Amino acid sequence: TRISAHTLLVFAFLTFVGSGSAVTVTQTPSFVSDSTGKNISFRCSVDDTSYRIFLYRQLPGKTELKVLAYLSTASSELEDIPSELKDRLKGKGSKSDNLRKMSLDLFKLQANDTGLYLCAAVLWPIYAF
Repeated sequence: TRISAHTLLVFAFLTFVGSGSAVTVTQTPSFVSDSTGKNISFRCSVDDTSYRIFLYRQLPGKTELKVLAYLSTASSELEDIPSELKDRLKGKGSKSDNLRKMSLDLFKLQANDTGLYLCAAVLWPIYAF
């Protein structure tokens, strides 16, 4: 199938972050292709509750990753959503035992939503020496 400029792509990303021990970040679905005006949902999880979960977007042809939101270790609400997405990106978090989860919904897809979406985990707090 041909992918147009009005198609949104989402891929799974496994990240191992931290010193000494590895954690696994899982994102589902692993791939989504949808059209302008539609909604998408995806889920991120990390197998350690002391990590923050971040959602990044990489625009086509660009190398930088932009933080779209994150879920702190103590909160169940998304933080730092860019103003242009506040009305369309909704989500929440939960934790149980050793699993931290983030659910995200992006409503009314637009052509400029096209990109690579990645979940990643960052051990918090980060200490600088």
